[in-house]
Amino acid sequence: MEDLSLLAIPAMALLIAAALIGLSHRESRRNERRDHPAE
Repeated sequence: MEDLSLLAIPAMALLIAAALIGLSHRESRRNERRDHPAE
């Protein structure tokens, strides 16, 4: 059981990091679109 928890901690950290990166990337793309509106 200890081995499983040792693997779960870094796995959760990677998932959280990936989610944060994905959210920030999506936010930056939306801001770009707002700064340069297509006319």
